[in-house]
Amino acid sequence: LGVGASDVAAQLAAQLMRGVWSIVALALKFSAAEPEFRDSPALTNIWQHTSSGDTEQLMTVYIQDRDFALARAGDGRGPLFWAYEFKSVDALALLIYLEADEEAEDLDGKRPREFFPDGPDLLKEFIADAEAKVEEMAALLKEREEEYASYQDDSHDAYADDDEAEAGMDEIDYADDEDDYPEDEEDAEVSSEQKRRLEELKSKSREHKDEI
Repeated sequence: LGVGASDVAAQLAAQLMRGVWSIVALALKFSAAEPEFRDSPALTNIWQHTSSGDTEQLMTVYIQDRDFALARAGDGRGPLFWAYEFKSVDALALLIYLEADEEAEDLDGKRPREFFPDGPDLLKEFIADAEAKVEEMAALLKEREEEYASYQDDSHDAYADDDEAEAGMDEIDYADDEDDYPEDEEDAEVSSEQKRRLEELKSKSREHKDEI
């Protein structure tokens, strides 16, 4: 009986440990998946451009970092909430492409679609319009990203060229300076030799006069 009780206790302990590890794993999963709720300049810009319907400026934020589309403000809301709130078809199309979470909840437990100001029929029409523009907006976003990447590459190359040009000028200046020194020394040696020979000639001339 003692051995049987020990086996049962061991089995219960093992089950308990498995349960604990399952809870820990689940908690880690949710903590990793749950975005941080924090206000930021990028989110402020997204809110402004979405509310004003400025798609071009909205693109300028997303081409810098696509993850901005998934960010959440301090109240738990984010780009997808604002796309519904301000009925921005372009913004919603972009966010569908960027896989924003439709099931996300703000601090009050509300989801993005709940912020759409009109009725369910208009909501369906709004979503259909956005889905029809996903490919168009995706292509436009990729085009803007390529332009942005090209601009950064050109800027980098321009800085590199300037550095090389400055380095080249320094090398030329140094080379010119180095060439100048040997010429100065050589001129000094020639001048000294001329003076020496002139003195010899004067001396010989005086000796010749003395002999006469």
